Amino acid sequence: MKRYVVGLDYGSLSGRALLVDAETGETIAESVSEYRHAVMSECLPDGTRLPTDSAVQHPQDYLDVLSVVIRDVIEQTNITPEQIIGIGIDFTAATVLPVDQNLTPLCFQPRFQSHPKAYVTMWKDHTAAPQAELIDRISERTGSKHLSYLGGKCSAENGLAKILCILQTDEEVYNAAYRILEAGDWITMLISGTDRKGYNYAACKEFWNPVLGGYPSKEFMKALDPRFESVVEDKFGGDTVSYEPCCGTITERGAKLTGLAVGTPVSIPYVDGYCSMPACGVIKPGKMSMIIGTSLCHMVSSEEYTNIPGIFAAVPDLVYKGYTTYEGGQASCGDLYAWFLENCIPAAYTEEANDRGINLHKLMREKLMNTKPGASGLLCLDWFNGNRSVLGDPDLSGMILGLTIHTKPEEIYRALLESSVFGTRRILEQLVSGGIEINEIIACGGIAHKDEFMMQMFADVTNRPIRVCASTQAPALSSAMYAAVAAGKARGGYDSIEEAVDVMAKLLDKTYYPNPENHAIYNKLYEQYQIVHDTFGIHNKVMKRLREIRAEGV
Repeated sequence: MKRYVVGLDYGSLSGRALLVDAETGETIAESVSEYRHAVMSECLPDGTRLPTDSAVQHPQDYLDVLSVVIRDVIEQTNITPEQIIGIGIDFTAATVLPVDQNLTPLCFQPRFQSHPKAYVTMWKDHTAAPQAELIDRISERTGSKHLSYLGGKCSAENGLAKILCILQTDEEVYNAAYRILEAGDWITMLISGTDRKGYNYAACKEFWNPVLGGYPSKEFMKALDPRFESVVEDKFGGDTVSYEPCCGTITERGAKLTGLAVGTPVSIPYVDGYCSMPACGVIKPGKMSMIIGTSLCHMVSSEEYTNIPGIFAAVPDLVYKGYTTYEGGQASCGDLYAWFLENCIPAAYTEEANDRGINLHKLMREKLMNTKPGASGLLCLDWFNGNRSVLGDPDLSGMILGLTIHTKPEEIYRALLESSVFGTRRILEQLVSGGIEINEIIACGGIAHKDEFMMQMFADVTNRPIRVCASTQAPALSSAMYAAVAAGKARGGYDSIEEAVDVMAKLLDKTYYPNPENHAIYNKLYEQYQIVHDTFGIHNKVMKRLREIRAEGV
C-alpha cells in the first residue's frame, strides 16, 4: 500500500496543504485556502480601531484552512486517510494567540471581541517595540545571556516581547488567558492533544535556550514586569519544550477538524522560515536557504556557534542535530512590491496590463528587461516594515533616493527589487564576517520560480550562484518531511530528517551564475547603499523623529 504524508503550511495570507508520496517526495496534490479576514491593520471585524503598527489576524481563518485543505487533497486523489502516515505543520512566527482552557481563542468570547490583543498578533505587528526595548535594557542590566543567542537585540517580532505587550496593554486579556501560544503550537495541540511546545518556536521566539537551561529566570521575568514573573508557568504551561520528532497523534477532536484518521502521528511544529531548509537540501555548511515571499528569510548552518550581532536564533540543534542554525531576515519583500503596484502605478499602466491580459508584475519585468543596473539613478532602503537584520529596528522606515521629474514607475520598481537584494547581501556579509561559510544560495518561494530577472539580480549582487528548490511550496514540503520522520521508518517514513532530505528534497536543474559586468556595476551601487544604510539606520535619527511627529498627530 502506498503511503503518504501531509505538510500543512500557514503563511501570512493563506494556508496550504501538500499531499506527498513518502517514498519519493513527489507532490501528489495541493490545496490552498485564503484567509477571509486577511491581515487586519486598521480595525477589528466589529469596527474597533487598531493601534498604529498593528497586524492582527482572526484565528477562525486558521481553523477554516484546517477544515478544508487536508480534506481537499484527499478528495483530489481518492486515497484513504489510513494511507496518510503523518502530518507536519509550519507557521509564521512570532504569531501569538491567547486561548482558554479548551484552547478556544479568547476573541471568540463576546466580551473580548473588541480587544485587539485577544486576537492573533502577527509576526509583522510592531506594537511590541517598547517591550522589545525593555527586554534589551533588562538583559544588559542583569547580564542575561539569552539575548546573545538572538542577535544581541530583541525584535518587536519576538514572541516574548509580544506576550509582554499583551500584559502591559490589556491586562484583562492576559489574565483571562489560560495559555498564550504560538499559532503553530496551538494548531498542533488542537489536533493531537499534546501539551508540549515545539523547541523551534520556543528557541527562536520565546528566549528558551537548551544551552542555558531553558527559559530566562523568574528574576529576569520579574525585572521586566512584576506581573510577568511566572509567565512560563502561567502562560506557557511550564517548560514543556520537546525535541521529540513526534509530539502526539491525531485525536478524535483532531480527526473532526482535519479528516485524518485517529492515531496519525503529528510532528512538532516549525517556524516556516526554518522549515524551508530540508526542502532546499540545506543541511551542511556552505549553503544558505533563502525564502522569498511576503518577507525574506535567510537560513544557514554551521558546526560552530558564533555570536553574530543582528543575526537571530543562533541556537544549537535548532534544525539539525550537531549544527547551529543562523537566521537573517528582511521584514518586507513581496508585500513591498504589492504596495507599490497597488498605490503608485498610473492608470495607463494598469490599462496596458489589462489589455494584454497580464498582471502588473509581469508588465514591470518586461519594461525592465533591457535596462542596466544603475541606469535609473535610484537607490532604496527596503525598511517599509522596519529592519529585521542586521539593525533589528522596527522604527526604521523605507526610502527612495534619487527621484527626478523624469523617473518612470518601472525604474522605481527596479530600485525596490534592488533594495531587497542589497539587504540580502548586507545580511550575507554579516554572516561571513562572523565566520559562516556561504558558497551557494538555494532560493524558494513563488518569486524564486516566477521571476528569472530577480534571481539573476540576486546572483549578480551577491556574486554567488543561485539555485532554486524544485517545490513551489518548500515549507509545506519540509513539513511533510517532518511528518515522515514523526511516523518513523517502521510505519513507512524515516528515522531522521537527514534521511528524509536524501530522498525527498530536489532542486531545479538550473543555476543562475553571476554576470561579472553587472556585478561590477552593482558593487558601485552597493557602496552607496552601505552609506545610506548606516547613515539612516545608525547615525541619523530622522526616521524615528518622523514617527514621533506622526504619533503626536494621531
